[in-house]
Amino acid sequence: MLAETTPYPALRTFLRELIAFQSAHHAVNDQLGGLDLPATTALRADLVRVVEEMIEGARRDGAVRTDLDPAVTTTLIGQTALAVARTQPPSPDLIDAYLIVLLDGLSPRTSA
Repeated sequence: MLAETTPYPALRTFLRELIAFQSAHHAVNDQLGGLDLPATTALRADLVRVVEEMIEGARRDGAVRTDLDPAVTTTLIGQTALAVARTQPPSPDLIDAYLIVLLDGLSPRTSA
């Protein structure tokens, strides 16, 4: 996605797809959570790395606030995704609502 668009739209699209996937497969994720599966652990680490790259690119482009520590931003995104994934039944409208609030909150502040 990063090769096809700028980081912010890539982040928005990636998060929407990730949350939708997590919502659809939340029960499986709960079962895998306590297991020590090296391949799964490596994949999760890759996902975190990709999200961090998108966040950093969006910060550089001025689309994501720079006054928040990148680790806080990553945690906020991860916890939001988890909160939506745990909501049953999964709802595209709920995913969109969370993303709007999350990403609007991460947008740079404008002086009024």
